[in-house]
Formats: sequence, structure tokens, C-alpha cells
Amino acid sequence: MKLGRATGVLCAFVVVALAGCAGSGLRGFGRDTAGDAQVERHVKRGYAPDHAYATTATRETWTVDGEPIDVSLLAPSGDARHPLVVFLPGLGDAAESSLAWRKAWAEAGYAVLSVQPASEGSAVWKSEQARLGDFSSRHARPR
Repeated sequence: MKLGRATGVLCAFVVVALAGCAGSGLRGFGRDTAGDAQVERHVKRGYAPDHAYATTATRETWTVDGEPIDVSLLAPSGDARHPLVVFLPGLGDAAESSLAWRKAWAEAGYAVLSVQPASEGSAVWKSEQARLGDFSSRHARPR
């Protein structure tokens, strides 16, 4: 396989950029001891949130251009405002799928809106063609 000059230069740039990120300690124009402490605190606790929120789940079906859309909202309980994560399940998954991820985000303080057209959810598996792993006709649907 022969790479073009531009591709080779881009690959070399990526390797050099990644090598610059490697190593231990923080690098930069100056030391930020407050920032260092915050990074160390994050490293010690990983992705564990500071607070685990109680959550509330809501499920609805919306209709957009005549097509049903399954919508699931999992959010911290209460009336406070929270940042929103829009979660798009994969082909054949329901809007309620991947509960472990959605619950972790909601307990960490994010509202998680999961959206899945009904025709792309579990209904996909109703055809023999799909159960055999052939989704070639999925992209040919008229709109």
C-alpha cells in the first residue's frame, strides 16, 4: 500500500503530537499548582462523581413526520437545571437500552435524553433478513 505525500506528512504530525503528550508530569509554560491539585484529585477518584443524585425516568412516544419516535429521559430528581446528554442507541436497540451508562450519567448530574425511531429499535429484528445480519435494505427506505 502506497501512501500519498499528504497522508505521510499527516501521519508524521500525529506521531510527533502524540509523542509530545507522552511522559509523566504536567508540561506547559508555567506550573499551575492549583490545577495540579485538581488533576491529582481527579486521578485518585477516576470518574466517580462528587455526589450521586437520585434519578427520575420518563418514557414517551413522539410522532415526527408520521413516524413514531421512542424517547426516554433519565434525569436527576428535582427542579434544578442540569446539562443534557443526548444518547442515540444503536440499530436494533430500544430507547431504554444501555441503562448502566445512562444511569451513571444521570446519577452524576446529567439529564440523559435517549431518542430512537421506533422503526430502528427492536422492530428491526422482526425481519428474517435482519436476523441474518443483512441490513442492506435499511438505507433504501423511501421518506
